[in-house]
Amino acid sequence: AREKYGEDWSKWQEKVRAAVEETDGLTIRYQGELIDAVYFSSAGGATEKAAAVWGGEVPYLQSVESPDAEERFTAEVRISKEEFRAAILQETPDARLDGGPAGWFGAAYRTEGGGVERIKIGGIDYSGVLLRKLFSLRSTNFTDAVEEDEILFVTYGNGHRVGMSQYGAQAMALEGAGFQEILTHYYQGVDVQENA
Repeated sequence: AREKYGEDWSKWQEKVRAAVEETDGLTIRYQGELIDAVYFSSAGGATEKAAAVWGGEVPYLQSVESPDAEERFTAEVRISKEEFRAAILQETPDARLDGGPAGWFGAAYRTEGGGVERIKIGGIDYSGVLLRKLFSLRSTNFTDAVEEDEILFVTYGNGHRVGMSQYGAQAMALEGAGFQEILTHYYQGVDVQENA
């Protein structure tokens, strides 16, 4: 860390020390039970609920707006038509990928948090979670387009987008929010309390 922050190291070390001391002995609980305080880099406008990404409902991990700078965390992934076709057919050999790639894609259905819940490709439904994994996308919040012989994915946010956005938390703090306000925003219905 000293190497990364260079001459600013002592300033950051003090900030970390103050944060640890200010929160020492506190826990985050939902209905009396410790939570799984998952987090990620940036949301691209909104977080996802746990059920949209991992399949299981978690009451405190719901979709909420997130103020992180969307334009800063937009990325493009370009995949050749042949590479895309090979990856899809390896995953599902029954996919119908005849003709040009413009005809391969159906409509995308989105989650409450803006991620792709499912999209039809070659007549088969794919989850956004699977496509993120297959094509190394930064998040499930993406758009797709066909440009000549390439498939273009544009992603918004970075990470699984469940729980607390690190850049969203930073943006809230810079606007004057305290840590308890930030935590109760990203983890719905929780209490931040002294460890019992």
